[in-house]
Amino acid sequence: MTLRRLHLVVLFGLGVLAGAVLPRQAGAQAPVPHDTVSGRRDTVRTRVDTAGGRRNLPPAGPDTIRVPAPAGADSMIRNDSIIQGIVPLPKQAIRLDTLKAPLARANVPPILEIGTPRIYDRAALFATGALTMSDLLARVPGLTELSTGFLAAPVIVASQGNPRAIRLFLDGLELDPLDRRARGMSPVNDLPIHALEEVRIERGPDETRVYARTWRVNRTTPYTRADIATGDQNTNAYRAFFGRRYSHGEALQVSAEQFSTQPVRALPSSDGKHLMLRAGLAKAAWSVDGFVERTDRNRAPWTGVGNSRETVDTVASLEAARNTSYLRLANGDPEVGRWIQMIASAHDYRASARQTTSLYTPTTTTDTTTIPDSTSFESQYVLTGGLTTRGVHLSALERVRVGGGRTSHVLGARASSAVGPLSLSALVDGRSYITPARAELAGQLTPHDRV
Repeated sequence: MTLRRLHLVVLFGLGVLAGAVLPRQAGAQAPVPHDTVSGRRDTVRTRVDTAGGRRNLPPAGPDTIRVPAPAGADSMIRNDSIIQGIVPLPKQAIRLDTLKAPLARANVPPILEIGTPRIYDRAALFATGALTMSDLLARVPGLTELSTGFLAAPVIVASQGNPRAIRLFLDGLELDPLDRRARGMSPVNDLPIHALEEVRIERGPDETRVYARTWRVNRTTPYTRADIATGDQNTNAYRAFFGRRYSHGEALQVSAEQFSTQPVRALPSSDGKHLMLRAGLAKAAWSVDGFVERTDRNRAPWTGVGNSRETVDTVASLEAARNTSYLRLANGDPEVGRWIQMIASAHDYRASARQTTSLYTPTTTTDTTTIPDSTSFESQYVLTGGLTTRGVHLSALERVRVGGGRTSHVLGARASSAVGPLSLSALVDGRSYITPARAELAGQLTPHDRV
């Protein structure tokens, strides 16, 4: 009986608790009064985080993030351009510096020497400090310079004591002695070194031959240079260069040199000018170019320095000009494979009474000791070709001279080989009205670096 009463009490208590907790029906719920106070809206706008705060975004699905490619040059508009309303120009291709096919170069022989061969490239020519060809040749063993001074002074160069044993070649053309006063001696100072690319000096048994290649350029970027020098004896020298290749293979080169000096203050000053101009076109293995070079010398009287006995002899003043020009058509390179060249050239020399360079003496200083020379002219035509392969070099030429009412045909050939420690060189040159016929054979054996 007691357990039954306890069970009823527990059920009644649970019913009371459920009635107090469970919600009443909608119709029976007492009405709730509305809130009569309206909430004020927040009038301050939320400031955007300009620092780009981190956002809690859901993770992106696969392949939903695109990585932008890097922007190309000049593809993004600058901020200031947008503000000013400037529209950028379309992107243009940048033209890079390109190398063009080189112009033809002359055939030069190998130099067989005991020791280092006498071969000077353009950098070495400037590094020697020589301003004239005679100054450069005076540094070669076996050659002797005879000069009364430095710049503009009368000078000759002798090979083993013979002043007529020097021969000059410029791009395959032989520079003959056109000066009648020189008595057959080569015009060593009529060949300015500032317009040269390479000089090779070959010392033969009875003569010395100087082979010179003129300066060339092969880049489309313009090359410019200017040199200014001053020194003692009131000496001033200026020289400048310009060279450029164009997009279709055209070439333009200009160089100039001017100097003046006054070794003795009691005598007038002397000066000289050298000008060079080249224009051409090169396409693959073919090239054609025209070359002009002019040398002017205005030499004042030269006398010795010292007592009365040393100043008796006087070298008369002279104004001389020499022009060398040629037109060349070439195919191939003499250093590699087969090649051929055809050259037509003109050479002239003129000597006259010296014109004064003083502003206070405008009259002409007449040379009363000698009669001025008349103009000497010579044309020279060269047809040459050869083959270079596997250390063997073969070449032949036909040289035609026309000048002074005379014409000469000279055939020449050269063969050389440099294989291993043995080097051989053979030369055959025909006779002309200036030089005799000649045949030479040279060999060099180098079994060891010190032998």
